[in-house]
Amino acid sequence: MSGIEIFVAGTRLNVPESFQIVRSMPDDPEGSVPLATADSGTQGFAIVYPIDPTMVMPLNKPEEVRNGIRSSLAVDQGIIEVEGGSTTAGRPFIYSIIKTLQNPSGVQYGLTMHLQQTRNTPNATICIQAFFDEAGTTGTRDATVFEIERKLGNVRLGASGITGWTADPYDPSFSYGALMNLSEARSYDSQFPQHPLTEIRRFVDFIVASN
Repeated sequence: MSGIEIFVAGTRLNVPESFQIVRSMPDDPEGSVPLATADSGTQGFAIVYPIDPTMVMPLNKPEEVRNGIRSSLAVDQGIIEVEGGSTTAGRPFIYSIIKTLQNPSGVQYGLTMHLQQTRNTPNATICIQAFFDEAGTTGTRDATVFEIERKLGNVRLGASGITGWTADPYDPSFSYGALMNLSEARSYDSQFPQHPLTEIRRFVDFIVASN
């Protein structure tokens, strides 16, 4: 995937060329660059801005970040991914993807990613926040995969309801909120290339590979 260059507080960042820079809003963080993208399955918005060092998530402690997120989840939210590492150019990062159920239907996937300029500049960190929503017909991925997994015997319907469909991806004992379901596994992304979860993961992968 080709990219375009943006600059945030003197830091160069490559982003996918499917994004366009859009007009800033009055409440946007100082020095931010807002971006938008859309296709038949997804509407996406991202904003990139410098972040105060005291607000940076612990880059090498993803489990600590997961625990912090769990303590603040709303009943309509759930963890999809919280991971860290280094980009191809050696820039430390950590990110979370959280899903939020929409009313009356659909799902929004929210990304928060903190990315250091270099290993030697820990106080020069940018934040990437993005929100990708289902567009058009919603729920197709869930319904299709639910039937696949039911036929495979991984999802069961019984007197106590549905079992095997949802779980926190890192802590099976955690049961609060809108837990990740089997359709949201990365292994299904290739079958739903324009689903917002596929696209937000592809965005993260591009940032990691191209910066």
